Amino acid sequence: MLSLKRIVFRQTDVSGNFKTKPANNKIIKYMRLILALMFLLITCSSFGQSVNNEINNEEKIFGLSKLWSEVKYNFANFDVSKINWDSTYQAYIPKVLATKTTEEYYKELMKMMALLKDGHSNVYYRPFFDYKRPPIRTKLIENKIIITDIYNDTLRTQNLEIGDEIIEINQINAIEFATKNVMPYQSASTIQDLNIRTFTYSLLTGKADVPIELKIIKKNNQSFITTISRQLTSNFRKQTYELTITKDNIAHLKINDFENEKYKEIFDSLYIKILPTRALIIDIRNNGGGDGGQGFYILSHLITQTTYGAKSKTRQYIPTLKAWEQPDMWMEFAPDIIKPIEGKQKYLNPVILLTSAKTYSAAEDFIVAFDVSKRGIKIGQSTGGSTGQPLMIDLVKNGFARICTKRDIYPDGKEFIGIGIKPDIEINETILSVQEHKDLTLQKAIEKLTKK
Repeated sequence: MLSLKRIVFRQTDVSGNFKTKPANNKIIKYMRLILALMFLLITCSSFGQSVNNEINNEEKIFGLSKLWSEVKYNFANFDVSKINWDSTYQAYIPKVLATKTTEEYYKELMKMMALLKDGHSNVYYRPFFDYKRPPIRTKLIENKIIITDIYNDTLRTQNLEIGDEIIEINQINAIEFATKNVMPYQSASTIQDLNIRTFTYSLLTGKADVPIELKIIKKNNQSFITTISRQLTSNFRKQTYELTITKDNIAHLKINDFENEKYKEIFDSLYIKILPTRALIIDIRNNGGGDGGQGFYILSHLITQTTYGAKSKTRQYIPTLKAWEQPDMWMEFAPDIIKPIEGKQKYLNPVILLTSAKTYSAAEDFIVAFDVSKRGIKIGQSTGGSTGQPLMIDLVKNGFARICTKRDIYPDGKEFIGIGIKPDIEINETILSVQEHKDLTLQKAIEKLTKK
């Protein structure tokens, strides 16, 4: 997800000296407005296009070339992906020319972009927005595809239950189906991110009017085949914040995104209930990011001294350096500064942070600052390992792409892009824990806090 950082940077010149530029909140507002307008223009432009107006060879080459060029000069993580982008471009010329439809063309571009191994660098094609997934969630657990959530009662009447295993999809072995038909199109920074995108987010996604056939095996080893409609409505309603207080007087605060513009109002109302508790568990296992400042606001209530978030850098292309066969220079951005909240009581009791592979982008920026503050420990799984500032570019025939232009690292230089942020205590789900509806990660956190 997008995360617009505070615009304060250090710019290295040839002599190695640094220059400081103050923050400008107006620039951030303008950037957000421009991004919103870009999405609107891209979406609206499709209404003037004919459905049968398929892409021609000139457009194929232009779109491919524009994507190659923008990535070549703006992508921040070539050292992570370790890819020869020029050779990749050359290899994809015959591939895109061989496509017969615009949809096939964009699938090739998606496969090409996935080779960058970056979750913030993706290709999109508007007709794919008409794709849907049924109201069911799955996950790769112990090398098996397990149903973890069901969001429509109709599916329960089809004998589906949480904990069931999917062994075939459209009469193809489920793992094979995912590996061949889903995984190659996923832009992901780490293996844990790739597995989430493949086996959770995209596994059952397809054309809305085309149902999907599943072969299911239940925990008693009985199997059956069922057909699921992708047009079923979901009863899942995402909430940004969810607070529960355990019987041991431990606050369990779920923060499922950093996108709610009323975050201060909502958090402040919950903070009153959190203050009397003996300990706090902040659960960002399902937080895909948003505005990093929202996480910093929460952290400001938990610290008594100033702490710092990630520092970052972006490439500066200087033609003369290219002529001298010298490497690119980098513009370095100063770390985010998080100060203790003023005029409010601080929460100084123990804090534990819960993470997973779905913890992503601005949520990872939050973890960096949490780590630097030494405010508590992390329990769960390694995070997705991707954050940064995407550049949005328009392609051909209502397609577009985003390219990660900024590289974030810990203030001390520790890398997490392409790696993920590892927890202090790793806890993984099991098939049995899903079937028995047990949250092993949360249980471990409560156990640690009650022992103290």
